[in-house]
Amino acid sequence: MPVALSDAERGRQLFVAKGCSTCHAKLQDDQSVELRFADFGPSLVGRAFSVDYLTTKIKNPAEGRSTVAGSMVMPQLELDGREVEALVRYVNGSWTAEQGG
Repeated sequence: MPVALSDAERGRQLFVAKGCSTCHAKLQDDQSVELRFADFGPSLVGRAFSVDYLTTKIKNPAEGRSTVAGSMVMPQLELDGREVEALVRYVNGSWTAEQGG
C-alpha cells in the first residue's frame, strides 16, 4: 500500500516538476543539497515568507510586490489549492507564517 506524502514532500516534488528550481535556489531538508539551475529568481535559501504573500505570488505571479527589482515575472503554474499549500510549506520549510516576511 502506498504511503501518503507529507505536504512538504509534495511541495518539494512540485518545486522540481513545475520548474521552480530553474530560477530559484532552495536547500534540501538535510541542508546539504541545493536545488539550483540558474540565477533568474531570488534565492529561497534560508528565507521564509508570509503564507498570504507566498500563496498570492504562486497563484497569481504578476500580482503583489516583487522581492527583486527588475526581476522576471514568474510563470502561471496553474496549481490547485492543495498544491499551492504544499509548495508554500516546502518553500517556507520549518518556518511559520509569523516568522516569514
